Amino acid sequence: MKISKDGIRLIIAHEGFRPTPYICAGGKLTIGYGHVILPDEILTLKSVTHEQAQKLLERDVEAAEGAVNREVGPTHQAIFDALISFSYNVGITAFKNSTLLRKVKAGQYRLAALEFTKWVNAGGSPLKGLIARRAEEAVMFTVGAVKCGYII
Repeated sequence: MKISKDGIRLIIAHEGFRPTPYICAGGKLTIGYGHVILPDEILTLKSVTHEQAQKLLERDVEAAEGAVNREVGPTHQAIFDALISFSYNVGITAFKNSTLLRKVKAGQYRLAALEFTKWVNAGGSPLKGLIARRAEEAVMFTVGAVKCGYII
């Protein structure tokens, strides 16, 4: 599966665009639409245009798509998009080790939707931006689960 335009809009809306490197709330050097700068990119990514940031976003989303496709498999587009936004933000390793994923795999979609709200802290404190993002991801996920009959 591939992320939809709605999923991309969700990520962009919550990541925002930053043309120069900054330290994100998670303490990582970041640029563009939330792209974590890799060690081999430190010298080359001093600033990015919207187009360059879009390419980095696409590359990072492809990695998230691969992880969600491997771990979850085909599902409703809204569920997929919510999981891509989540894994894009928290990282693939955190996604793979999350209770959220365990609940999805167990078919516990109502409980999985509640797991989004547990991922709102950065630096030990809840952030308004993460609270809003997780709420939107949870709604998107739940809509997909309801449409599939997973949550009635």
